Order: sequence, then structure tokens, then C-alpha cells
Amino acid sequence: MPHPETVFHIAATGCIGELGSLSEGVGYTLPFEIIGQTWIEPEKLAAELNQRRLPGVRFRPLYFRPYYFAHKDKQLAGVQIHLLNARAFQPMLTQLHLLAAVLKLYPAQPIFNAERVSSFDRAMGTDQVRLALLRGDTPETIVVGWEKDLASYRQKREKYLLYR
Repeated sequence: MPHPETVFHIAATGCIGELGSLSEGVGYTLPFEIIGQTWIEPEKLAAELNQRRLPGVRFRPLYFRPYYFAHKDKQLAGVQIHLLNARAFQPMLTQLHLLAAVLKLYPAQPIFNAERVSSFDRAMGTDQVRLALLRGDTPETIVVGWEKDLASYRQKREKYLLYR
């Protein structure tokens, strides 16, 4: 982890890294802070994401070449995630928007490839996130769908919290 903010970036791109079809920056100097691929047009993806006005974050077009790991020595293009306000930032919502934007702009690209999709589904805890994105559900709709289960979880965990 190059800096403390990396923990926020991991929460926003870690599951994307499980796909193997997109680089999340591991192997480069900005691990988890970027996403990219050879076929991404960085200005177009940054514009799409920035017009969504996600809380606490902006996106900058970027070209990079990983030094090791997946995509080693390939020229990749994508976006860098700039964390502006950690309190406002919603990493899971951001991750869903990253995926939805890539699916919208590059529908012919198989980002959910059969070889690694089970790793993504395990990291997400369900296949429903992937299926919803493929159906075209909005990230907000997906997150709202979790609210009932999340409320139940918060109630159950209450007796285990030591510090508040």
C-alpha cells in the first residue's frame, strides 16, 4: 500500500481486480487507484464517470504500463480515482458505477469472462450484482436492493460492538 488512502481505493476496485479482464493497477505504482485496459478510451471513460457526480471522488484520464503481474508491459488506458472527500466517498457505489460505465461504453468487451467470473461473484458475496449489471440495472438500484439485508445485519451486530 503506497499511502493510507489506498484502503479506500481497495474498497472501490478490489472486486474489479477479481475479474482479470480489467487492470486495477496492481503491478503499477498506483495499485487499486486506477482501472484500465488496452481498449479503453480514457477521456471518454473519465467524462462518463465524472458526469455521474459520484460523492467524494473525481476521475482523471490516464495511460499506464504495469511493471509486473497481469498486463505486464502492456500500454493500458483508463482512469485514476481521485479521492476528494473520504467521508462522502461511497466505494461500493463507485465500484458499481465503474463497471456500469465500462459496460455502457464498451458493450462488446467481455469483462465478465467465464474463467474468472466466479471469483468476482465470491468477492461480491453473490452473483446478483453481476447479473443486475448485465441486465442494465443502475448502481443505485442495486445498492437500494441491499438496504433490507443491511438493516437486519446492523441490528444483529449491535450487541457485538465494543466501541461507538
